[in-house]
Amino acid sequence: MTTPTSTESLTVRTTGGAVRGVERDGIRRWLGVPYAEPPVGELRWRAPRRVRPWEGVRPAVAPGPAGPQRPHPYTGGIARRFPQSEDCLYVTVTSPTDADGLPVLVFVHGGAYRSGSGGTPDYDGGALARLGVVLVTVSYRLGVFGSMDLRVLGGDGVTFDANCTLRDQIAALGWVAENVAGFGGDPARITVFGESSGGNSVTTLLAAPSARPVLAGAIAQSAHPMTAHSPENKAEHARMLARRLGLDPAHAGRAMRVMPVSRLRTVAEEVDDAVTRESPLVAVMSPTIDGDVLPEHPLAAARAGRTAPVPLVIGTNHDEASLFKHARTPILPNTRERVERLVAGTDPEAWQRIRRLYADDADRPRRDWVAAGGDGVFHVPSIDMAEAHAAAGNPTWMYRFDHASPLMRLVGLGAAHGTELPYLFGTFRTPLGRIVAGTDTPATRRRIHEVLAGSWTAFARDGVPSHRGWTWPRYTAQDRETLCIDRVSHVERDPDRAVREAWSGVHYEF
Repeated sequence: MTTPTSTESLTVRTTGGAVRGVERDGIRRWLGVPYAEPPVGELRWRAPRRVRPWEGVRPAVAPGPAGPQRPHPYTGGIARRFPQSEDCLYVTVTSPTDADGLPVLVFVHGGAYRSGSGGTPDYDGGALARLGVVLVTVSYRLGVFGSMDLRVLGGDGVTFDANCTLRDQIAALGWVAENVAGFGGDPARITVFGESSGGNSVTTLLAAPSARPVLAGAIAQSAHPMTAHSPENKAEHARMLARRLGLDPAHAGRAMRVMPVSRLRTVAEEVDDAVTRESPLVAVMSPTIDGDVLPEHPLAAARAGRTAPVPLVIGTNHDEASLFKHARTPILPNTRERVERLVAGTDPEAWQRIRRLYADDADRPRRDWVAAGGDGVFHVPSIDMAEAHAAAGNPTWMYRFDHASPLMRLVGLGAAHGTELPYLFGTFRTPLGRIVAGTDTPATRRRIHEVLAGSWTAFARDGVPSHRGWTWPRYTAQDRETLCIDRVSHVERDPDRAVREAWSGVHYEF
């Protein structure tokens, strides 16, 4: 049960003021701790500001609001269960009761930069904290308020900053570095990890110079490292938004600053859906290569050896695309025509290799055009990122999550996008955890949790993900040794060779 006593040990002084958390079963939690000023009013679409100090002790017993979002089938109905507000810049901190100088894991949630929250029970940090880390989960601005670049819109001297989502994440990392010692963490050992758009955030943070001083390591789960776009593309999306709102883009600034949240969110998502239907991989909600916070594309930075020189774990799930097969708006290319548009501009030989690989073949029933979308968006770019990061001399490890519970196999989803999360966090009692892992045996759940959580926490502690006497070899372009995580996990050389070779030579336009 929650322990109301020993409030002194639950009260931590931060740069903003004192916060008091709760304790249960040997785990301390501080929920809804602000790491920046609420980005509302004149701070809408501006870089995050340091939180204004408060007087007294602030209760930290409930998660902060999620950013404005619509109900999303892949994020557990957060929009229905959590309060929503532009005032969403909060962290949750979880640590063992006796924490002192422990390594720190900072989690960036996914949700296509449009949905999600760091405060959801799916990311509860108790199981990871019991393995000897301090866990910090971050909420940040979403959708139109965070990842659209509106600098092209003018009017009344209103200023817009690009990359508010990325700036929020960097501000949160800075807050952690300044304050985590008070929660029992070591500010010199901060590892950032994230899944889906959170994984993409991780690979983007590696290319962001202002994040570099804080990072000791990085883990990118199901990242899509190609998702960052030019200011020219993002400017056109901003103009589309203004016109759909009935505004002249040259004079839209003041009206945008005061427009109701629901109107902005709804119309921006309509723009995002329309662009996605027309152009695979052109994500309206995504980082901008602004020449400032993000000077260059993350993959280009990695290939040039200009990403943060820290250890990296990166990987994908075996059946990334299966979850998106019946999406209302196809987030991934899921037909031959859409895949062909994805690789437009690629040399003809590469397209012929891809076409042959995913052609109908009774011996390869899982290699269809839906799978091609997952390979082109998740698998191959993650391999490219691993190869480039390793080639620059940075310790790099690659994994593939292969496990699917009996139910997930029965419904044809397999090891789908995001299904590693309950096993990593040990959150098997949440609705998502029961769906994904409920038909596994307890022994299977425990075994896979030990591999994921044990490796992630060992990486945060030592900079190496191997643990309990077994070795996970580094990834190199020569050996391509990859940890395949399943009921019986094993290391395999180049497990996705056919896919990797088929997509060799494909380049994306940003």
